[in-house]
Amino acid sequence: MRFVLAGSGSRGDIQPLLLLASALREAGHSAVLVGPPNFERAASERALEFHAAGPDSEALLKTHSRAVVGGPLAQIRFIKTRAAEDVAAQFQVLANVAANADCIVSAGVFVAASSVAELYGCAYRFVAYFPEALPSPKHPPALFPRQGLPAWLNRLSWAGMRAALNFLLRGPLNIERKRAGLLPIQSVQEHVFDAQRSLLAYDAELVPHAPFTSPALGAWQPAQAENLPPDLSAFLDRGAPPVYLGFGSMPDATPEKTTASILEAAHRHGVRVVLSSGWAELGKGEIDERAFVVGPVSHAALLPRCALAVHHGGAGTTAAVARAGIPQVIVPHVFDQFGWAQRIHGLGLGPAPLNRRRFSAQGLAEAIRAVHEDAGMRERAKRLAGSLAKDGLARAVRALSDCCGSHPQLSHQNS
Repeated sequence: MRFVLAGSGSRGDIQPLLLLASALREAGHSAVLVGPPNFERAASERALEFHAAGPDSEALLKTHSRAVVGGPLAQIRFIKTRAAEDVAAQFQVLANVAANADCIVSAGVFVAASSVAELYGCAYRFVAYFPEALPSPKHPPALFPRQGLPAWLNRLSWAGMRAALNFLLRGPLNIERKRAGLLPIQSVQEHVFDAQRSLLAYDAELVPHAPFTSPALGAWQPAQAENLPPDLSAFLDRGAPPVYLGFGSMPDATPEKTTASILEAAHRHGVRVVLSSGWAELGKGEIDERAFVVGPVSHAALLPRCALAVHHGGAGTTAAVARAGIPQVIVPHVFDQFGWAQRIHGLGLGPAPLNRRRFSAQGLAEAIRAVHEDAGMRERAKRLAGSLAKDGLARAVRALSDCCGSHPQLSHQNS
């Protein structure tokens, strides 16, 4: 079967698609990736066919870093400025690539995917890396920083989200659909983010109140840990397990200030730190011998050698830390990160999340101290790691194979 995987957004949106493409290929299928141009090198390293669509997401987020962390209204204004151009680029590239696809799989906000699947009569699946990507009375949309709302308010928030998606994306989407000879849609939410046509790519153990009837497949994590750079391994060997700290693909308008706060907190508590530079470019400024700055490295290899992890709460990082069996302090920036922060704290796997806008050395030092003084938290994190599924990718491959086999047009083609 031929799968086309289409993703937009940050590393957390695209990296799992890279893993899925490799897993599909190992299972004997064909897999093509469509995504931001800054991930072409990562696809090339895996010998995957890649087609660039849309802007360089890293450069875009860094340029508009204040909008990314400026709250829902700032994020809506930012998306609105990009919508027409991005949707047109998605349609143009994907329509050229997916003509012979058996199934189109989308992640992030690649809104053209379901329309192109409709155009060619192939199967479609949306990847939900977190529950808040799909409507449910058990949670509000990911755009809402407030979690734990009553069901009636969650329903109201989803009605607002439906209106916001239509305001932002329905016009550009229907323009491209008309050009392709397709009828207009009434709801972007129902057309793109459909729970009945979704893959739940997260760990059920981290979502105590399952909001959907479809089973959670487990997070898509690498099957094997890659080797760490020799200088990082040497740093780890020289002392006690350090604190890992990184904000993934989240940008930072003042990385020097944030780095200084992190190092001050480490000094107050007397711990060593591994700083993941990420798209925030942490590690700028003066770094002493108690800190080590790294670029992209294997979470599966690094995190089990750390005492705890301080991070932004992205779905992939949260899952990787959970598998490492260590506590986590979450500093949510946007979207699903608030949901993961609440769940991790609620499960007793980490202290209360830190407010990104009020991030300080004192607050971070207190969170680190809370983890070190809570033996029960460390034991819970260790125990949970043993219960998490290790075959999330294999489950996804089976689910995709089944969905193609049950798709009416494809079943006819394959008979």
